[in-house]
Amino acid sequence: MEGHRVIVLCADPERRARWTARLRPAGATVVEAGTMEDARALIHHPNPQVAVVIVSQGNAPELAWVSHARSECTPSSTRVVVVCHGAADCPCHEVEADALLDVPVDDSALLSCIRNLLAPARPLPSRHRIRVVLVDDHAMLRKEFRALLESDPDIEVVGEAGDGEEAVMLAARLCPDLILMDAKLSRLEGTIATRRICETPAGPVVIGMSVDPSPEVEASMKDAGAAGFLPKTDAAEALHPLIRKVLERSLSRA
Repeated sequence: MEGHRVIVLCADPERRARWTARLRPAGATVVEAGTMEDARALIHHPNPQVAVVIVSQGNAPELAWVSHARSECTPSSTRVVVVCHGAADCPCHEVEADALLDVPVDDSALLSCIRNLLAPARPLPSRHRIRVVLVDDHAMLRKEFRALLESDPDIEVVGEAGDGEEAVMLAARLCPDLILMDAKLSRLEGTIATRRICETPAGPVVIGMSVDPSPEVEASMKDAGAAGFLPKTDAAEALHPLIRKVLERSLSRA
């Protein structure tokens, strides 16, 4: 991992120093930051991969660092790890991080986590392009999302559905790699359609999307089995990286 950088972000200087010492054997450059402002310049350092290790006790300002770290770099170049010192019901468990480690965590697990996150991404299978079914009840939005998806030469939209029931049928008939599913649909809600599709053995990966970016909508889609969630307003920048992230994660678990 030579050339990579690990940023230990923690408000408490003694705790920050302890975690920095524990992370040095990972083989990357380990630096400290006491605030998100301190971390920003470090994140933008021109390294191929950056891991931000946020040592948290579940306080609101610390948890806000997760979203701030996410916004600083693209998902392909930044990994966010939360080390939780809080209780079992700590809010840390609800944040969107690449990894969550509960204290106590032994050094081997800690270093393995960092090394795996900073390792080169596994290539997606070369046997075919990524086959996507697009589900949205607005024809104009489907047209726009199709154009966005197929701007990537590795992605092929193999089917479109305007409601949840049609989505379930297309998932069974077309066997896509991924379904981009609107949360709010007619006939059958996106959450119910997602649950049915994800309960199918060896079924496709589902990414939920919505014009409503509220945590409640995201949580309902992920509870139904969606591997990721995308506010529609973020699609232009975030859709392609998210597709690769969820598919790579699915392959690593296979």
